[in-house]
Amino acid sequence: MGCFEKAFEFSPIFQSASVTENQSQQSGGYSFDQSVKFTQVRVSPVNDDVYNDLMRRPWVLLILDQNKQYKMVGSKDYPLRLIMEAKTGAEISDLNHVSMSFSGQSPFRAVFVDKPL
Repeated sequence: MGCFEKAFEFSPIFQSASVTENQSQQSGGYSFDQSVKFTQVRVSPVNDDVYNDLMRRPWVLLILDQNKQYKMVGSKDYPLRLIMEAKTGAEISDLNHVSMSFSGQSPFRAVFVDKPL
């Protein structure tokens, strides 16, 4: 069993993902508020149980950005937590999707990593 034994791959809506890190000064030094937000399509009863399970887990995300660089956001000691907002409606113009936000606080910035196996 490797480090990706519980890996889960998301397929967000094209170009919907964003990563932010806001630095702030604390009494003990600096901290970084990290968040990764994206949109996942299709709110449905089939994936509702999966989403409930995902919200209970701590997360470390490996992100591939537009520059083909991998960045690890979160860590074992400072994991991210998932918050979700589902939207759907009866009108054709209503979007059927889940807005996902992984967020947490860390004493260090997210790090670039070599291409994973």
